[in-house]
Amino acid sequence: MAWKNIKQQTFADDLLVVHSAIEELDDVKELIDWLEIEKLLEKEGLFEKLLSCINQPLTDEEKRINRQNSGTRSIVERTFGVLKLHYGMSKGRYLGLKRNKARFGVMSIAHNIKRGMSIQLAMT
Repeated sequence: MAWKNIKQQTFADDLLVVHSAIEELDDVKELIDWLEIEKLLEKEGLFEKLLSCINQPLTDEEKRINRQNSGTRSIVERTFGVLKLHYGMSKGRYLGLKRNKARFGVMSIAHNIKRGMSIQLAMT
């Protein structure tokens, strides 16, 4: 049985390359003044509002608004689900925002044509 040389690197070791961008992100993280952000949120009256909605039951007004929006939300979510499942929208296939935006537009057009035809057939 051959033993691995201590100086020998494995494939996983080769994948773990420290990139300078990661180190720069660590430096940026240290530059953020979280106390200042908290003070600004408190000044605007948003800090308490952000904390108050975590793990709290919904009020009657919030429930009413959710009921009003649920019909629209279900239509939109169903459409995105169809696009992701049948048209491959879950991944950006191309490099660049313009190409992916164009692809999404074509997928949306195809979905609308298909949906329109199925509605028309159902009416006849």
